Amino acid sequence: MLKRHNQRGDTIIEVTLAFVVFSLLSVSAIAIMNRGVSASQKALEITLVRQQIDSQSEALRNLNDFASKKNARTDFHDEYADWQKIAKVNSTLYPDSIARSSVEELKLTEDNRCPGVPEGSFIMNARTGRVGGLAKDDKISGSDTAPFSQVVYNSADPKLIDSTNGIWVQPKRQSNSTKYVDFHITACWYSASGTPTILGTIVRIYDNV
Repeated sequence: MLKRHNQRGDTIIEVTLAFVVFSLLSVSAIAIMNRGVSASQKALEITLVRQQIDSQSEALRNLNDFASKKNARTDFHDEYADWQKIAKVNSTLYPDSIARSSVEELKLTEDNRCPGVPEGSFIMNARTGRVGGLAKDDKISGSDTAPFSQVVYNSADPKLIDSTNGIWVQPKRQSNSTKYVDFHITACWYSASGTPTILGTIVRIYDNV
């Protein structure tokens, strides 16, 4: 005859404790995954923005190169005029010139926001090699309308710029007798978490035009 053995079941406290432990492990795992996704997204954004900055840098060098050939060839007058506009300081010959002896410091605002686009800034059209827009003409916008700093080109005509969001160039030159121009390229944007990120570089180009 089989004997029946009494078996003690799990108490409410044990079940509750197991549920709490499981919940903590689940929340921790989700938090770790979210941090991993955020880190990956941030890395991707930085890579894309660096590509935008590199495009601006390359376009500036090409513009200087084409402008310097103006005297040898007659088909670079537009590039020559663009270079004078962004590289000369208070030029009487080029009243639209925007280069200055000082530029605004690369930093976030006191309330931890991206800075506004400084006066005297511009953007290059990397697809045409020409100046794509000036801040004084409201051609450059701040950083609130894009997932990362970028130049947005027209879908119908890829050579036209629709908008520029959170990226700009400031030309710095002590005087027109200085043999070089420092172009401060700045990008600032808000990631998905709302945290501002700011990147920048300085491109020194010797003025041989």
